[in-house]
Amino acid sequence: MCVLLQDTFWVTLVYSLDLVTFVVPPLLPATLTAINVWAQQRLKKKKVYCLSSNYISQAGSVDLVCFDKTGTLTEEDLDLAGLMQCSGGDFKPPQEDMTHLPPGEPLTKALATCHSLALIDGKLKGSPLDMKIFTGIAWV
Repeated sequence: MCVLLQDTFWVTLVYSLDLVTFVVPPLLPATLTAINVWAQQRLKKKKVYCLSSNYISQAGSVDLVCFDKTGTLTEEDLDLAGLMQCSGGDFKPPQEDMTHLPPGEPLTKALATCHSLALIDGKLKGSPLDMKIFTGIAWV
């Protein structure tokens, strides 16, 4: 091409790069889709199933993944594991059975009164977390 047009190599290079700028934008979405499909097929071979291949490229920038194996994603009910009191800037050992909290303690009073629960038709209604805390301290 340089010989036919009698241009220098650099002029030919600039024309070639100019040609690339016209071709790349229309092909870019198709190329990205093909790459995502290929990545999805590779993941499927390793028994990793992706419902939306658009997120595969975003997942490549993930540094840390935390899994919650307590069932909060698959169960509707909450379980309260316990209570860790804090005094003097330090945590006390976890207290799994909250029914033995001293009734006069400020923490017990706070747990018993600071909630969004209401008694409707003889039943407690409100936030599931508030319900677990309220019943967990055996205030009722």
